[in-house]
Amino acid sequence: MELPESVKNCVKFLYDKKGENILILDMRELIPEITDYFIIVTGHTHDHVLSMEEYVEGELAKRGLLPHHIEGHRHSRWILMDYGFFIVHIMLKEAREFYSLEELWGDAPRVRYDGEFKEEN
Repeated sequence: MELPESVKNCVKFLYDKKGENILILDMRELIPEITDYFIIVTGHTHDHVLSMEEYVEGELAKRGLLPHHIEGHRHSRWILMDYGFFIVHIMLKEAREFYSLEELWGDAPRVRYDGEFKEEN
């Protein structure tokens, strides 16, 4: 799957900040009216989740890409960053397991990132 450069950059920024279990879901066939891609990543602590959000937001802004909105700062168990054609979900492990977005959208083609992009479907 060919990913847009901004999605690749975002994923690399999350990896730079030690985000774990980074997954990209291709949502174009499932919910094209909402977004093209979900990026899901796990953080270790509330501070780690916030740190990833701040870093991604800053690095993408340097490249001229600003979020439409960001939700979840206060509780920082799950921060959602909406960039229109992609949405970033930065979650604590417990929140990721509870909401299980990977299972909910199990039909979506997926790519993992652990220093390199690997298609799963």
